[in-house]
Amino acid sequence: LVMNGYQLLSDGMTYVRIHDPHPNPPPLRMGGNIELLGYPIGEVKLRMDMLKEFPQIKKYGRKTLVREDSKMVFNLREAMPDRMCAESIWPQEIVVCLLERGSRHYTIAEPIDRDRTLIDLLPNSSHRNEPTLLANNLNSIAQLLDRARCYRLKIGSDTHGIMKAIDNL
Repeated sequence: LVMNGYQLLSDGMTYVRIHDPHPNPPPLRMGGNIELLGYPIGEVKLRMDMLKEFPQIKKYGRKTLVREDSKMVFNLREAMPDRMCAESIWPQEIVVCLLERGSRHYTIAEPIDRDRTLIDLLPNSSHRNEPTLLANNLNSIAQLLDRARCYRLKIGSDTHGIMKAIDNL
């Protein structure tokens, strides 16, 4: 995704800030009052059979054991510093993908409704034990989902098919 120009990637956490509507938004805020901050991805782990798909970053990898499986770990900040987004973004379009590993070769993108997406995101929301903070989180997530197109992305083993499915969203 980084190599294909996607700006905001986050692994596990995306911070959603809702701002009061700005009467004369600067160009960066053309998308409205939602600011997204990713917990920037610094490292990715690839299965050994996937290395052939990413020859340009091969020299940045180091071998490691992940749940009894040999993988290569890559520091993307070192491998592609010009493509890593460290600032927040004000999106003009929001597409939320809930990712699942599929058992097929091809990737399937199934539209899912806002309420199903919210239910699936809820277990990953922070401050679940603090009612006031949880209510603020849910409000921010709900406003984000009100403007988003939501999908369940069941990824297959064909990497080109994954990118094609994402690009078609």
